[in-house]
Amino acid sequence: MSGGLCISDGWDSGRWDIVTVLQGDVDFIHVWEGILNPPLWIWVDPVAGTLEAGEQQTLNITVDIGGFEMFDDVIVGDESAAEIVLVGPHWSNPPILSLSVTYINDVSNNVEEMPMQYALHQNYPNPFNPATSIKFDLVDAQQVKLSVYNLLGQEVAQLVDQPMQAGYHTVKFDAAQLASGVYFYRLDTQAYTSMKKMVLVK
Repeated sequence: MSGGLCISDGWDSGRWDIVTVLQGDVDFIHVWEGILNPPLWIWVDPVAGTLEAGEQQTLNITVDIGGFEMFDDVIVGDESAAEIVLVGPHWSNPPILSLSVTYINDVSNNVEEMPMQYALHQNYPNPFNPATSIKFDLVDAQQVKLSVYNLLGQEVAQLVDQPMQAGYHTVKFDAAQLASGVYFYRLDTQAYTSMKKMVLVK
């Protein structure tokens, strides 16, 4: 891949890669953070991809500064920008890799507030018209999918499909476009699956 770039989130099974750059036989960049499981305080988007020679891509990095003394002088909402410059005998037309860093303070990272078990709670209000709230608890950070199904088992709404932090979560569901009836909402994670019934009355 002359002049190109690979971004990977799993090059080394013992570490969680932020960026891996492989070029020719001599140019190599490997930036990593954490150990076997991805750390709970940093997210990278996109987590994988390929750049051709001369192409440009921005890595969006979100850092949760809650509980870290090293970030005491960082203001929540601050954004930083940087650029990885690739030099060497193989980089005659190098890709441009920009970095955008945003700092947040997710209170759900407070250990004292962590749930002890997974749970999907009954929506409230129920019956509802047309909006309701769905709460669920995550013991660990992981990929989460929360969907709504009708009596035929057809998915009528996808409320969540993304990585989420450990903690207590609430999702609003607006069923204004759906007909009255019985619906089911299902939570799927790597460690826990649960489904509950709710009633829409218009």
